[in-house]
Amino acid sequence: MKQAANYSLVKIADSFYILPYGQNIANHRRGVRLNDTGIFLWNLLAQEHSKEELFELFIRHYEAEPEEVDSMRADFNSFLSRLTSLGMIVSDRRTSLPFRNFVIGGISIRIYGASFLLFSSFDAFEAASCPDPDLTIRIHTAPEPVRKDGTLILHNPDFVLYDCDEFYSCSFPSSASFISAKLAKSGKDADLFCCSLSPESSVDIFHAIRLLYLYRAEFQNIFAIHSASVLYHGKAWLFSAPSGTGKSTHTALWQKYFHTPVINGDLNLITLKNNVPYVHGLPWCGTSGIFDTASYPLGGIILLRQSENDFIEELPAEEQILSVAQRFISPAWTPEQLNTLLSFSDELHDKIYIRRLHCTKKESAARLMQKEINIWEKGFYNEN
Repeated sequence: MKQAANYSLVKIADSFYILPYGQNIANHRRGVRLNDTGIFLWNLLAQEHSKEELFELFIRHYEAEPEEVDSMRADFNSFLSRLTSLGMIVSDRRTSLPFRNFVIGGISIRIYGASFLLFSSFDAFEAASCPDPDLTIRIHTAPEPVRKDGTLILHNPDFVLYDCDEFYSCSFPSSASFISAKLAKSGKDADLFCCSLSPESSVDIFHAIRLLYLYRAEFQNIFAIHSASVLYHGKAWLFSAPSGTGKSTHTALWQKYFHTPVINGDLNLITLKNNVPYVHGLPWCGTSGIFDTASYPLGGIILLRQSENDFIEELPAEEQILSVAQRFISPAWTPEQLNTLLSFSDELHDKIYIRRLHCTKKESAARLMQKEINIWEKGFYNEN
């Protein structure tokens, strides 16, 4: 259930009212006065919630004692019944679909839709409950025409994006299932349409959800970088390069010679926690099939470049910032998003090790990098 259209919460003197406007005035809809509890519940109803979710948020907010729950439920039901009878709240039939909850990188997600549509990599991130998800996604097995009456933001063979004022209209032309999506600009709500079910549908949906997730993650200052990662001395070390440049080869060398676990073979999620950079596990891992659910402190980012000789290049601050920002795959659809990515890269660069490794595919490349990291770590810990 959620707020019906054409109602607004307004303050008159010292009181608050839900009042109709627009068509609801023409339809002679009534208003209602609210107390503090009513205001709290009405604001929650700006987003879609089931009745049980709403009640759980209600008793949690007021820190209800066990003996108070029954009387609070009676008041809660009475309030909802009144608003429903006045047409102020409506139920969304789409949420009668089965759903599953997930937590990825600290972001809670609820996905409505048949379980067979969700790729198995999601299973490791499933959560028992999620009363107030950061992102809600509804998967529909029906066509939804892509809105083309907005402003075209970007277009390539794999992805088309239109800005339709209050939301983005997306499509994935190369997907076998003809995937499209409607994404709220708040990043909190999305509808994903799978127009042609096929054996690849769960994979197509999996990759489409990645984009919806990364858009939402930006609001929480969390960004994804194209890179393979290993766990070394309790920290995540990222090796970043364009596809086919040698990320997998280099992490395989670390596994072979230093027995370091691979965290993710293709993509890593970075954020700052108490001003300390961390890497969070992700289900998306390219073709590597290697991912982790845990979080680790970030040691550094090594930018790989193929070479006939192995050597490490120190980079000036501005090149570190730009090079790392260019490896992020988080959306940069607007100037504001681009500035956010650059600001995050700027904030990150003086907290971690960043170098460019010109390398061969030999053992010597991995040993050179390991030696340099060991030296840097000693200096870093001495300084801190």
